[in-house]
Amino acid sequence: MEHYTICPMTAATAPAAAALERRALPGEPWSDAAFLAEAANPRARYRVALSRLVGAEVMGLYQLIMPVYSVLLSLTAVGLTAAVSNLTPRYLALQNSRGIPQLLATCLRTLLLLMVPLTAIVVLCCDPISVHLLGDARTQLGLILLLPCVALTGVENLHKHFFYG
Repeated sequence: MEHYTICPMTAATAPAAAALERRALPGEPWSDAAFLAEAANPRARYRVALSRLVGAEVMGLYQLIMPVYSVLLSLTAVGLTAAVSNLTPRYLALQNSRGIPQLLATCLRTLLLLMVPLTAIVVLCCDPISVHLLGDARTQLGLILLLPCVALTGVENLHKHFFYG
C-alpha cells in the first residue's frame, strides 16, 4: 500500500513542519511561563469560560456581531464622552455648577437623537446587514439585541466620563 501526501516535504518546509509538530512538554520552563501568562490574563479566562458555556457556534456569531457593536458605539458615544470628559473640569474650574448638569443632559439628549436613526436603520435593514455584510443570517437577532446594549453603554460611558472629568 502506498502512502500519498498532499504536500510533499521539501528541504524548505521541513523546519516549519518540525516547529509545528513540537509540543510543549510539562516541566519545560517556557511552557509553564506561557500557561501562567494566559492564566493571569482575565480576558483569556473570560473567553474560555464563555466558549465552554455557550459553545463554538455561538462564539462565532458573537465574533461576527462585535464589530457592529464597536461601529455603532463609536458613531454614537465617542465624541460625546470626550466632550463630557473635557468640559466637566472646565466648568468645575470656573465654578459653574449649573453648567455640568446641563452638559450631561445635552449629551444624553444628543445620544438619544443619534440612536433613533441608527436604531431605525439597523432594525429595518437587519436582514441585508446580517446576510450580506456579516455573512450569516443567524446574526439578525443579535443585531436587534445589540441596540439596547449600545444605548445603555453610551449612557454609562457619559456618566463615567462625567466622573473622570
